[in-house]
Amino acid sequence: MIRIVIVDSSAESRKRIMDELNACFALDPSQLQFFPKLSITPLDPEELRFHRIPDICIVGSKMLIEEIGELTRVRRLFPNTAILVRCNGQFDSLSMVEHLARLGADDILPANLNSLELLRRIILHARSATRTRNGMLILIESGKGGLGVTSIAAALGEAFLNYGKKTLLVDFDFDTQDLCRFLQARPFFNETLGALINQSKPIVQEVVEDCIIPVWPDDDRFFVMPPPVSCEEIFESNNSSLRNLVSVFEVLDSLFDVIIVDTGAARGALRKTLYRIADRLLFVINNDPASMFASVERISDALISISPSAEVNVLHNAPQKHGLPLNLVESEISRATRLDKARIISKCIPFSKNASSWPGSGQTLLSRADASFIRSFRKVIQNLGIFEEAVQPHTDKPNILASLFNKYLKKNKETHQDKKDTVLKEIEYRPKSDSKFAAPFLNGNPDEELRPIPGISDSPSFVNTALDTRSAKELLLRAQVVS
Repeated sequence: MIRIVIVDSSAESRKRIMDELNACFALDPSQLQFFPKLSITPLDPEELRFHRIPDICIVGSKMLIEEIGELTRVRRLFPNTAILVRCNGQFDSLSMVEHLARLGADDILPANLNSLELLRRIILHARSATRTRNGMLILIESGKGGLGVTSIAAALGEAFLNYGKKTLLVDFDFDTQDLCRFLQARPFFNETLGALINQSKPIVQEVVEDCIIPVWPDDDRFFVMPPPVSCEEIFESNNSSLRNLVSVFEVLDSLFDVIIVDTGAARGALRKTLYRIADRLLFVINNDPASMFASVERISDALISISPSAEVNVLHNAPQKHGLPLNLVESEISRATRLDKARIISKCIPFSKNASSWPGSGQTLLSRADASFIRSFRKVIQNLGIFEEAVQPHTDKPNILASLFNKYLKKNKETHQDKKDTVLKEIEYRPKSDSKFAAPFLNGNPDEELRPIPGISDSPSFVNTALDTRSAKELLLRAQVVS
């Protein structure tokens, strides 16, 4: 959204400029398909200091005729805002234009300016204005289905969470809602988002917050936004739905550190809009020959539409044993798309049998993975360079094991703080003939009364024999089985 303030000494002149701006939207809808929404606020000169900093300030000619020095005061109030002066014949001379520029004007809007030219100037000046963004918008994309976009989106979201980032996952799979269904985040459809896109509800923070739901009930830093129920107009370029969606993302940007979009079934104008607002594009490939053509075509399209400031990276996911050599895949994609080979991450995300069982579990690929997969995934995301080097992730082995055990306990609706302490303290086990399980030496005393671990003996993932396990790691990985 572009925030515009109109300043002039009379209400009549302010209204005249507003009418001119509103008349611009009578243009051909195809001209406005990617034009952002405008927030236009008319203000008296004395009200300026009480208003938030806009992207563009349009100064009317009547105020300048009465006191041209007022332009300097406006510049002091808005040092980084583009100031456009609405001129009449009195300010057309070159010497007067030079004088206005010295007082702080960035451009002149002559009286005979047509609607298309006016919008062009607004776009260019709003683009050059200093904008502060809170979050990072990451798109996860692939050339065809089945390459692991949803899995990587969920795993990357948990990785950011482990780095202390407030994270939002956006599910744009309108047909199957895979991301929400795999995470068991209900409801799977988003009626509120559909109402915002169709302008049935105002796009304000309180309403946008109703569009998101927590992935895990006890974690207030990890959320998911399901897709709308039915919103075919969002794929078309001749309506305001896309501009409304961009406004929703602007609100989300102020609420989250990271927004990860599973592009899913996004196509047409929606896909191009996402490319334009993204900060980063992660493109998922593998060495299956059947996916090569689709991947090359999609990467080429993305490089045409994506913002010049956005980073593009290509990820290898679960390469097949009998697929194409990875170095051949990299060289061919780089040659066909003219993408710098350094943008293709050489580290691969390996296949993990444990991790592949995450769909429908309520957990992510990272939650269900073994230690080897976690180490490999960590190396991949470090190569992406999207995490601050100064922040160390919470991926030390004791923390990972405790996290896995906590998720197991939550699934069985047991208290989890006591169980977490049990895992961190009870490291060694020895068999005992009169108990189903070996019990720990709680204080290093072998004569202490041995007891079974509460709640574990009833688990279907354990057999009724004595444990001979010597590490908490194996216990936790075995306790991870989905009942």
